Amino acid sequence: MLVLATLNSQYIHSNLALRYLAGVAREVGEHYLVMEFTINDSLDHVLRTIVRAQPEILAFSCYIWNIEETLKLAQNLKKVLPSLTIVVGGPEVSFGTIKLLQDNPFIDMAVRGEGEATFRELLLAWRQGEDIRGIAGLTWRQGDHIYKNPDRELEEDLSRIPLPYGMEPIITDERILYYETSRGCPFNCSYCLSSTIRGVRYFPPDRVRREISSLVARGVSQIKFVDRSFNCHPGRTLELMKFLADLPGETNFHFEIVADALTDEMLELLSGVKKSRFQFEIGVQSINPNTLARINRRQDLGRMARNIRLLAERGNIHIHLDLIAGLPEEDYQSLAESFNWAYRLQPDYLQLGFLKLLKGTAIREEAPRYDYVYKDYPPYEVLANRWLSFDEISTLKIIDDLLHRYYNSHVFSYTLAYCIPKFFAGSAFRFYEALAEYYIAEDLAGRPLRRERLYINLADFLSRLDPVNSTQYKQLLILDFVVNNRNLNIPDELGRTTVENQGARIKAFIRKRQKELPSRGGAKTRIEVFQLDILSLAGIREPAPPQPCYPVLFCYGEEKTTLEYIDL
Repeated sequence: MLVLATLNSQYIHSNLALRYLAGVAREVGEHYLVMEFTINDSLDHVLRTIVRAQPEILAFSCYIWNIEETLKLAQNLKKVLPSLTIVVGGPEVSFGTIKLLQDNPFIDMAVRGEGEATFRELLLAWRQGEDIRGIAGLTWRQGDHIYKNPDRELEEDLSRIPLPYGMEPIITDERILYYETSRGCPFNCSYCLSSTIRGVRYFPPDRVRREISSLVARGVSQIKFVDRSFNCHPGRTLELMKFLADLPGETNFHFEIVADALTDEMLELLSGVKKSRFQFEIGVQSINPNTLARINRRQDLGRMARNIRLLAERGNIHIHLDLIAGLPEEDYQSLAESFNWAYRLQPDYLQLGFLKLLKGTAIREEAPRYDYVYKDYPPYEVLANRWLSFDEISTLKIIDDLLHRYYNSHVFSYTLAYCIPKFFAGSAFRFYEALAEYYIAEDLAGRPLRRERLYINLADFLSRLDPVNSTQYKQLLILDFVVNNRNLNIPDELGRTTVENQGARIKAFIRKRQKELPSRGGAKTRIEVFQLDILSLAGIREPAPPQPCYPVLFCYGEEKTTLEYIDL
């Protein structure tokens, strides 16, 4: 019996590769089980579960996030089940397979590259007792000897690849389901594994539409396309996006796209897509022309910025932008410029990632040329290079953490929109760098913190920058806090404003408007009093006439919170 197994990085993830191999097993009539675990699961639990199935063949799908735990697991499985044949495959084990088998004698075979055809031939050889010497793309051991068969040519006709999702039950409880409509990438970025395979191959459009329709009908909540550049073929992309936009149901589709390759026709279509139907992940990586040349990346930054702004202004598509720290020619100042460029576009999510020198990539081969120092173990992340010191990368790590806590959380929006233009000549990077320095000085960097503490820390930081106007910053933080935390008490450190007999006044107001308030879409409400004209300060409305205080009614709807001044 065959077991197809992997350790996903999170519970919500699923593994596409195992589904393809399961399709192969179905086609050749092999009985199989798919077993998905996470890297957070107890290895003893995983070990017991697999042993209980008593497999004869065990195939692991291996990646940078799971290879270390997978090897530990495989070693113990071989001890408990000595006759078990263990096969590994995936991007993390497709390079250096002879050394992999030498260092790990409990592994019997490694499938290199795209595995469907190799795995099919391997299963048939086992069933028929045939020799495996002629199976391309396979590295294997026999006794003390390790053999590496010739590489396998890429499958040009992707219609021959088995369907990954048959009619077996699919767990749809908020899990991400992965899918691909193409393989390969038209670009040749030196840090990316896709650069090791030239050209793009496409699955037949009819097959794609049929399978996606089936998945949507089965209630999948999110489908994440793993195509490296989803929109590299404009005509094909336009037709597929039209199809996806018109599908029934609430399935969300996530794409990695090339923003400067979006045509005006695509942008027109996207402007009418219903909210939350699409998510776009866009790799900016850097705006430094020397960096882009070194990594073989071509992009029209002017068109990219224009298209991202158009998408962001419409607000119906979630926009995620990626930057990479540690690329060649990108020093600290250059990275700050790339950061500010991306931040000004105001994406829904901005990620500052760190270069990983992956096996098989050109940049890993060029590492000595650029004085790269990186971790020897997965994920092979950069520690320093000719342009960035370890200390600078350490600071960037803290900046990325604070960016996630403050910007990407969307619970400090009014405060950040007011303060970042005010300080450091409007440099968002310098703002987060100064905030990182504050976190380091206060020994807060990297610590788990309650949400309330994040507000308190930001208030303290801003008050130190500008003590005279500390009340403004605290009032803005109270506004952000109440908008995003309906049932939480405002931290004392922010200085809540109250008026005489406030409780009685609020009850009287609610009695007076009780017929109107429930009509607001069933929204929940809250009333807070502000010392300053907070709605004007936050840019929500024109300045109000001066008055002793400014009571605000918060109405919490499903999609947004509305705010208005009231009389108490």
